[in-house]
Amino acid sequence: MSNDNYTVGMYRPEHRGDVLDLLQALWGSDKDVNDRYFAWKYEANPYVSEPLGVVACHQNQTVGFRGYFVSRWQVGDPPQIFDMLNPGDTVVHPEHRRTGLSLSMGRFAGAVLADRYQFFLNTSCSPASLPGYLRLGFRPLAAKTYTAHAGTLGRMRSILTRIGLLSRGRVRGWREPPAPIRVSRTPQVEAMAKLARRDLQRDGKVCLLRDTAFFSWRFLNPKVDNHFWYFQGAQTLQAYLVLSVEQDKQRARLVDWASEDEFSLRMIIRELLRNRPVDRLVIADFCHDSRLSELRGNTLVNRIWQLLKYRRANALPLLLRPVTANPTDEDWAITGIDLRRVENWRLLPIGGDQV
Repeated sequence: MSNDNYTVGMYRPEHRGDVLDLLQALWGSDKDVNDRYFAWKYEANPYVSEPLGVVACHQNQTVGFRGYFVSRWQVGDPPQIFDMLNPGDTVVHPEHRRTGLSLSMGRFAGAVLADRYQFFLNTSCSPASLPGYLRLGFRPLAAKTYTAHAGTLGRMRSILTRIGLLSRGRVRGWREPPAPIRVSRTPQVEAMAKLARRDLQRDGKVCLLRDTAFFSWRFLNPKVDNHFWYFQGAQTLQAYLVLSVEQDKQRARLVDWASEDEFSLRMIIRELLRNRPVDRLVIADFCHDSRLSELRGNTLVNRIWQLLKYRRANALPLLLRPVTANPTDEDWAITGIDLRRVENWRLLPIGGDQV
C-alpha cells in the first residue's frame, strides 16, 4: 500500500532497528530497556508466532510504526475462545508527521488482519491519538476513570512531594503481613491460573483468559514492578492480588485478583489497608467487583480526592472496533452478545497495554 511517497506494509525483523529508534520518542532513550521491552511485548507474546505491526517506509527508511499485541478472551456459555488485537504503540518520525501515516497504517492493519481477528481493543489512547482512533471507527466502551484510596498520611505525602518538600525516594517502611498472607515478587503462575479459571463467573460475559501462558508472559514485563499478595491455604492458594508499584513507591495500581472464596480476598484487602505499603492504591472504576468495595474510598474525603484528581486526569476511554471495514451490527457481536455494551464485559486492568 502506498501513500504518496510512502510504502505501508507489515513489520518484518529487518525493520527492528529503525523501529526501536522511532520508539525512543514514546519509551525514552534507554536502548537496553527498550530492546527488552520490545522483545517482551511483541516478540514473546504467547498468541502469535511473529510480531504483529505495520511500518511506513520512505526512501528505504522506516519512518512509522504501529504495533499490535494479541490477547485471548472468552465469551458465551459454553465459552467461545477468540483472540483480540490490541493496538500498542504508534509512532511517526517528526519529519513525517501530519501526513496521514498513522491513519494509513491503521487502515492497512484492518485490511490485512481482518481474516484472522474479529476485534481491536485499545486501552491506552492518548488525547493526541483519540481523534485518529475515532476516525478509524473505534467506539468508546468505558471511561478510564479511577478511584484512589489514600489515607491522610498518603495525601499529605503526595502534596509535600509535589511542592518539593519531600523527596520521592523517601517512602515509609511497611511490615510483613501475618500468615496466612504473604507478599512476593514472584508469580505463582499455575496456582494463579487455577484460581483465575475458578473465579470466572459462568454468565457468558466477555472476559480475559488468564491461563498459564498468559501469566508466564505478562509478568515478565521489564518496565513493571509487580508485587504479589497471596492468601495461602493449608494446601492450596486461596486468593491473590497483584499490585503494579511505581518506582517512587508512592502509588500502586491494582491490576489483577482472584480467589477461591470472598473471605480470602477480603482478608488481603484489609491487610493492604492496615499495612499501607504505598501511599495511594489506585483502582479502575470499570472493574465492577463488589469484593473491592473497601478499596473504593467510601469516605467523603476520598470521594473528593478522587473527583478532583483522578476523574479529570483519566477521562480517556477504552476503545473497541471490529477489524472488518464498515462493520454491521452483526460484526459487533460474538455468539449473539453485543460487545458494544460494557455490561457484557468483565474488564480487568491486567488486560491493558500499560500494565
